[in-house]
Amino acid sequence: MNHSHHWEQLARLLPEPENHARLKSCPADFRVREELGFAPGGGGEHLLVEVEKTGLTTSEAARRLVAACGVGQADIGYAGMKDRRARATQWFSLRLPESEVSRLRRAEDDSLRILQSGRNHRKIRIGSHRCNHFEILLRDFRGSREDLESRLATLAKRGAPNYFGPQRFGRLASNLEQVELAARPGAPRPGRSERGRLYSAARAMLFNEVLSLRLVQGNWNAMLPGDVLALDGSGRLFLPEDGESSRDASPPGRFRDCAQNDSTIRHPAHDEHPSRHSARSKPPFCHSARSEPPFCHSAHSEPPFCHSARSEPPFCHSAHSEPPFCHSARSEAESQNLPGQPPKGDTAATRIPTASRLAILDIHLTGPLPGANFPQHRYATRGEAADMENAALEKHPAILDWLRREKVEAGRRPLRLAPRNLRWNWTREGLRLCFALARGAYATSLIRELCITDGSEHKTETES
Repeated sequence: MNHSHHWEQLARLLPEPENHARLKSCPADFRVREELGFAPGGGGEHLLVEVEKTGLTTSEAARRLVAACGVGQADIGYAGMKDRRARATQWFSLRLPESEVSRLRRAEDDSLRILQSGRNHRKIRIGSHRCNHFEILLRDFRGSREDLESRLATLAKRGAPNYFGPQRFGRLASNLEQVELAARPGAPRPGRSERGRLYSAARAMLFNEVLSLRLVQGNWNAMLPGDVLALDGSGRLFLPEDGESSRDASPPGRFRDCAQNDSTIRHPAHDEHPSRHSARSKPPFCHSARSEPPFCHSAHSEPPFCHSARSEPPFCHSAHSEPPFCHSARSEAESQNLPGQPPKGDTAATRIPTASRLAILDIHLTGPLPGANFPQHRYATRGEAADMENAALEKHPAILDWLRREKVEAGRRPLRLAPRNLRWNWTREGLRLCFALARGAYATSLIRELCITDGSEHKTETES
């Protein structure tokens, strides 16, 4: 089966755009800042290090830090992979004695800078960050500004399909071709270093096809009987009461809570769990003692875009007022309620319609990350929702059987991403976008609904 056009064939929420632009002309056009959601504890054997990397994959940056500090590969941790063709700020943890901290400077050059550090008792693990903040320049825009701004407003209100981006599948979807070979009966088992990458690519493809089918059927954000729900921003899964539909009213207490164990939307360790917060709260690590981190600007100079010198820095401002000189499209969830919490004035006795919670992006439907179902799993779909998922998955029986044989743990992922603090500004160079996404969401999945890009997103490492 030819998978090279997997990304292009997925259904869109909005009509296929006629707008065109260039994406990632240079690393500075695609900036991403990782927000951990917890502060270093101040003590412990692990050193948490915030790094700005340019033109490096996360794996390459990790290897450089390991070599500079003289530690083993098992001694380093990070929360997610960031693009190579980007200016990305992310956190690493290193099991490093205080006497060896000065060795970190050996890793620095024009492509890697150490911004700040602090001690912690636990290692950073995959999925232990809260979200990613993006600043993206779409150059050489060709099309209708009115149409693009209308699309932005729609996406802010309704969210966007939470597809795994093409980065997950490799150049020309080569990872999926390898999955097909590995899933054949009697095929040799891939090496240990390859298996995780192929598992991720296989599950991402299957999830994307379920989501695409639900978009075509018009129920990607309307609950079917048997659906599983996820709370926005936290990765927690919920089962509505039997017989409940998106038209029914349901107080928060009627949802059955299921702990999420899948690594794609896992919970961090106990002392690293990112508490849910509203857009009104400022993220931690906005400033270090050494220097101002990327995207945080002082009042002494004009920040690069979306803000005047009088406004608070990008991604460190309050949602109480709109920043000057830029456009904003706050969702109903941001303007009315806090993500992951009941509406204002809610009490235990208040009945909140599920459809209303879906409409304000407070909760999302989920899709499958196929694998083996273990006895502790309580979050499998049933009834009509399960039938719909099976209709998409049954086209790939060999891959499903392979994931089960490999005992890859099944999981769930939200079908929808909710861009927070979405802002934009037109400049001579093109359109500048600012927004934040929950961990695991791809900026390219949002941009796909806005315009046709030159395809450079296929050349990058996985975002998460």
